[in-house]
Amino acid sequence: EDKNTIMAVEAKSTPLIAHIYAHIERIGFLREYLDRKGDARRCQGALAGIVISGEVRDFALKKGLFLIEPSGKTSVITAPPAVKSW
Repeated sequence: EDKNTIMAVEAKSTPLIAHIYAHIERIGFLREYLDRKGDARRCQGALAGIVISGEVRDFALKKGLFLIEPSGKTSVITAPPAVKSW
């Protein structure tokens, strides 16, 4: 988080599409909580996984989530074509 944005990350070893739906719902709850506290920062989401299928990867990006995937000794972060903010 910083002064403008909060990033909510769902981390699973092998994420499924159901996890994406649940994560998006939790980001909505986070947005409601922040609104009640008068916090206007935008919320964005990310999905981190060790083994991410092509179907799950495409769906997460379509829903506006960033992807965090392992690549050798480091990680790769992929931004969605259209970043969703709550």
